[in-house]
Amino acid sequence: MSAPRAYRKDVSLVFGQVIIPVNITNAVIRDESLSNICCGDSNKPHDAAGIRNNPACPVCGNQDATTWRKGRKERDGSYVPVDVTEVKQLQEEAVAGTKDMLTIGWHPANDVLTKTAPGKGCYQLTPSKEGLRSFFDGVVDAIERHPELAFMTLWSPTTRSNQYQLTVQSGALVMVERVRAENLNLTPQPATSVGQSDRDMLDQFVIAPKVSAFDPTTYADSFKAKLEALIAARQSTPGAVLPSAPSAPAATVDLSSLLASLATSGATP
Repeated sequence: MSAPRAYRKDVSLVFGQVIIPVNITNAVIRDESLSNICCGDSNKPHDAAGIRNNPACPVCGNQDATTWRKGRKERDGSYVPVDVTEVKQLQEEAVAGTKDMLTIGWHPANDVLTKTAPGKGCYQLTPSKEGLRSFFDGVVDAIERHPELAFMTLWSPTTRSNQYQLTVQSGALVMVERVRAENLNLTPQPATSVGQSDRDMLDQFVIAPKVSAFDPTTYADSFKAKLEALIAARQSTPGAVLPSAPSAPAATVDLSSLLASLATSGATP
């Protein structure tokens, strides 16, 4: 597993009065992806070659996408060809039962939180039949009453099954993606021990004085708010002309050679 590349280096981590420069790296391994490859034809076969942005094989120039295959790129730059039909069958087998059914399991929350990480997907669940609303509400109530448990499931939004945790947000049942442990690319850190006196100092003089009620506006998307303000300002001044980008100067045409030619031939311009 390769070391993750830094998104940004030397970002200041402000923890109360403690300020530490840190590097931010991507901690998630991308899902296995297959590339388009060409192996030539029966008359002129060649080693598997990857086809990227240029819609043609870099070896034989083949542009017929129907003859391309799929392959996984290895560390040495070579490709291992696989059959597209076999890959599709494997995908169907892997997601079987996870597209139209959510089978819930519950586990100690601490185990789940320490062995997974937050993902991108977030969905709300609502009953599709109002006659079953009371049963649905009973499930929501049970999940909300047991914060010590993590309610987990598998679901396939596309061609891969992802794991999700069911939580209750403002009375709504929400399904939040959790990244699997094998998809985490974490750089091992040196083992260090924090002394009890240091722990006490952080708890008493840094954490305790800063505890406050959570205000969502503290972590709001400032760009969204600024954009809304800009649009509102434009709407309040109808007909306002926006500043335009400077236009290129008009092209000039040199007619001297044409006029000289006409004068020599005796023609009238």
